[in-house]
Amino acid sequence: MMNSAIWCRSFFKMKVLWFANTPCGAEEYLSGRKIRSGGWLYALCEQLRLQPDVELHVAFFWGKALKAFAYKDVMYHPVERVGVETVWGRYVNRVRGQFSDADDKRELERCKQIVREVSPDIVHVHGSEELFGLVANNDDVHAPVVLSIQGLLSAYKVKYYSGITPSDLRYGESFLKRLLLDDVNGRYRNFCRRAKREADIFNSLRYVIGRTHWDRRCALALNPNVCYFTVNEILRSEFMTVSWQRRLDMQPFVIVSTISSGIYKGLEVVYHTAKLLTELNFSFEWKIIGLNSRDELVGIVEKSSALHASAIHVELLGSRQADEMIPIMRQSDLYVQVSHIENSPNALCEAMALGMPIIASFAGGTSSMLRDGEEGVLIQDGNWYELAGAIMDANRDYNNAVAMGENARKRALARHNPDAVVKELMAVYNTLCSSI
Repeated sequence: MMNSAIWCRSFFKMKVLWFANTPCGAEEYLSGRKIRSGGWLYALCEQLRLQPDVELHVAFFWGKALKAFAYKDVMYHPVERVGVETVWGRYVNRVRGQFSDADDKRELERCKQIVREVSPDIVHVHGSEELFGLVANNDDVHAPVVLSIQGLLSAYKVKYYSGITPSDLRYGESFLKRLLLDDVNGRYRNFCRRAKREADIFNSLRYVIGRTHWDRRCALALNPNVCYFTVNEILRSEFMTVSWQRRLDMQPFVIVSTISSGIYKGLEVVYHTAKLLTELNFSFEWKIIGLNSRDELVGIVEKSSALHASAIHVELLGSRQADEMIPIMRQSDLYVQVSHIENSPNALCEAMALGMPIIASFAGGTSSMLRDGEEGVLIQDGNWYELAGAIMDANRDYNNAVAMGENARKRALARHNPDAVVKELMAVYNTLCSSI
């Protein structure tokens, strides 16, 4: 006899409810401007809404009350998050976040209400950083709940102060930040609170989606009974349609990295490595996408290291869109990732998709993304001596570095192929529906 869930889906659309940290495909609707390039969730939303047998709903946090709305064949359900649009509101939220879970309860009740209203066949939570995953511990939710791992706060907490000590951070912060509880201690307390909530979420989960050996092992450590599925991510299309080409004139040797403002993203490794290379009279330029000279993290690193970017051939380019990043990366000779902890860093995968020579820190799930010695070089995270040597190695045997970049491109294009990713995801959804 045919399974009832499969039989029903042959006549009706599968109703899928996402809980996401971003508005996904509604970003351009809410902002009133055309999105030039969204993130991977935006790309996945765009692909999934085109599936004829899926009715997609997306719930997300928003800074003010907003009714549910339809846009491009997707139904969106904003969850009001009070106080994120004013300085006072953010301060009140920080106080509540450190000493009370009242907002969690209010926002969680709204999430449960959305589940009741939508009555989905699948609830898919993207990320464990927010409270969305707590809907799994709810008797009113009769659909299977699956959580896609992005990062894992519980494991990231172990590496929180890697490379930059609390005293270094306090040295660079203002009295106003301490007063507003936006200081080192306040941020760490909030991080720990969210990590504890993440552990509570995992206690109630039956199903998780990941893509690396690291996130599978960490998920089992958080809940040995979870059922783990593998689904890769869709990259921004711009990186999938062009390729890197070797520069004929490699003087100076141009290195590029994409770094966000997280303190465990390894910016201090760039500074110390660049200092070493400068002292060795190695001719290079190191371009950093994502940070500029006014960023707090840059100031902290420069004060604690007594180094200035311009003195060690580091150029801080600030935030860039995909179509601005690609020319910079294509005019560079090497991509370097310096993070102390990652799961599946999209910036690294984008460099792979371009086919760049790559050096990356052996951190978290990076080794699942990039095979050491075949698609690039993995080094111990935080070790700027090894990194400096690896950069000089790449320069000396550049033909080998280029060949590994070509291998990386082949793997990335297959792994992040949109059709393949949607097929992986739909296979998970069908399995979960069949398990009811």
